[in-house]
Parts: sequence; structure tokens; C-alpha cells
Amino acid sequence: MEYNSQQILALENNLHQLLIANAGSGKTAVLVEKFYRLITQLPLDDIQRVVAITFTRKAASEMQERIVRTINEQLEKQAKIEKKFGLFKISTFKGKDIIG
Repeated sequence: MEYNSQQILALENNLHQLLIANAGSGKTAVLVEKFYRLITQLPLDDIQRVVAITFTRKAASEMQERIVRTINEQLEKQAKIEKKFGLFKISTFKGKDIIG
């Protein structure tokens, strides 16, 4: 997804945030991306300190589903990279110590 200038500011802000915008403006997408960035950058012990609050259970459920989907998509991408990397052979100039 391409983000507009206001959404980019929200994503780059590392302070506490409150997002207010019209329906269909991409709030959930921005919050999901922000949440994903936080949980992948923080130490594991600090992840529990991240809080996202919505006004409805439906919105909370949708946000949770999107976060889980984003995490799964990133894990699939990582697995594909690791699988491709496993096809390479790395060695020294002398042809010894082949890895892979």
C-alpha cells in the first residue's frame, strides 16, 4: 500500500498517537503497519507494552486479523528467501570450507 504524507507522518512518529480520520481513509491500514513495525522492532519483553484501542469489537477484531495476516505474509516471504538462499554454494578462493 502506498501511504499519503499524513499517513507517513503517523507511521514515522515514535510517540504515543491518536489517529482520527474519516471512514475509509486508511486508518486501520496505518495502525496495522504501525503495530507491526513496533512489535518487530521492540525487544520481545517490550511487545506487551504496545496497546491499540478501538471503539468497537468489530474494529478490534479486524485489526487483530490484519496484524496476524501481515505477520504470516512476512514469515512466508522470509521462508521463500531462506529457501532460495539455501540453493547457493559459498566457498573460499581455495575451494575449501564450502557452506550450503
